[in-house]
Amino acid sequence: MPICNVIVILIVLRILIKDDKKNIFVKLWSLTIALALIHPQGYLIGVGENGFGSVSKFLGGVSFLYSIYYIYSRNIHISFTLMKNLNVYIWVVIVGILIELIYPYDGLLLPLQSGKGGWDEYVLGLGGNKVVVNMDIMYTLTLLVGHILYSCACLVMIKSICTRLDLILMINKVSEWIKVVIIYGLLELIIKNFFGFTDFMSRINDVLLGKGGNIAENASERIGDGLYTLRGMTSEPSHMVTSLFLFSICVIMLNKIYNDNPKIQEIIPKSVSDKWLFPAIILAIFSGGFSAILCIGTLLIIYFIIKKEFSLLPINVLAKRIIVLLMSFFILCALIYSVMMDFFPYFYNRLEDAWTIGSSLIANEPVLLSGHSGVGSTYARFFSIYDLGMSVADRPLFGLGLGLQWCHDILISMLSDIGVFGVIAWWRFVKTPRYSGVRYDSLIILMLFFIWGLPYGLHGAYSRLEFLFIIEATSIYMNGDNYVENLNNNSYI
Repeated sequence: MPICNVIVILIVLRILIKDDKKNIFVKLWSLTIALALIHPQGYLIGVGENGFGSVSKFLGGVSFLYSIYYIYSRNIHISFTLMKNLNVYIWVVIVGILIELIYPYDGLLLPLQSGKGGWDEYVLGLGGNKVVVNMDIMYTLTLLVGHILYSCACLVMIKSICTRLDLILMINKVSEWIKVVIIYGLLELIIKNFFGFTDFMSRINDVLLGKGGNIAENASERIGDGLYTLRGMTSEPSHMVTSLFLFSICVIMLNKIYNDNPKIQEIIPKSVSDKWLFPAIILAIFSGGFSAILCIGTLLIIYFIIKKEFSLLPINVLAKRIIVLLMSFFILCALIYSVMMDFFPYFYNRLEDAWTIGSSLIANEPVLLSGHSGVGSTYARFFSIYDLGMSVADRPLFGLGLGLQWCHDILISMLSDIGVFGVIAWWRFVKTPRYSGVRYDSLIILMLFFIWGLPYGLHGAYSRLEFLFIIEATSIYMNGDNYVENLNNNSYI
């Protein structure tokens, strides 16, 4: 068994032995969410040269089972409104699946889900860009149970059990455990680019995570002709950038929470300083993941939304602030763009390719691919979004069915999975308050799923526990000091 898995199991055992029932619940879910945010590659148990299972899924199962036990042992009340909104959401998803089974979509779909080709074949046009494919009912049911139902049940438990202080403790623990991504990334940056040991981190990953695979195969990839790319505990730079991005959001929210109410420090000491944002951004840039540009830009906007409390402003003031923020953002991007021409030619070429391909697509003109590194990925992102958007337009209300296809866009993939009705039902469910009067930061939700997610191919992001937790955590700072925790009855007064 990989060393990391042994460490996780020992932490779980310590939590189960040392803590009381409520703290066990909070810390188990904190560790589960932290692992989901870190997104480690590898297996749970080794078999021969390979392995099976995932420590993240194993820990999620342990946390889930313990939560059920806790709810029944403490006779926890679950809100009727919460269950009603959950049922509406689940049934909308099921209706979309039934429609696809009864009236199969007869148009062309992206090849990745058909098993007849991947993104490389899609870019090269081998065997046709799109194919006709029927729904794999077993795969769809796996997604329905393993992702939609599981993640929704987890969110229901967190909403039903956690108080505001519990959530503050959770985001502290999550941020504290995710710091390992920063430390590990700095170690990789130094070992690969200062000492030149390109395969050393791959060997460490073999021992820690039980995975060589594509981490070992791609260990010597460079950012264009410059530094070696960074992967951390993940399989590719963009995955590492995503972990750093979500970690940074947690740190920004923590900073807001403790600045608004310094007395919380006396109850729950702050685990992560905002100084950790600096190495996170540096690692994102030097990872070699082109997504770093989008993540850093989005992070800047999220920082101002949270710090300046945009979500609490009147709509007319909010509109003016957003215009100013966007203008500042584009000016900053222009400055970064000019700097990248000299210092980061790889990123500059990727931006240039994105502009060329996007302009050609809008003008309905033929696209001539450059010889730049990564141009195939840029092509796949733009055209997969376009192709999937066209098929979604044929069935906008309930979508094409869960798991039938996906592209490099979270929102379009979400519409393909569950349709417009599903997105509305999902929105109502995740924003169902734990207690009367609790509010959520709608602007952050919009930024994550409808702005940041535009060119991001994170499959099923809307049903991932780490994103649902971040949405729930926005309720901590959105309610300021109007709600004071009463620890005797776990309510807000």
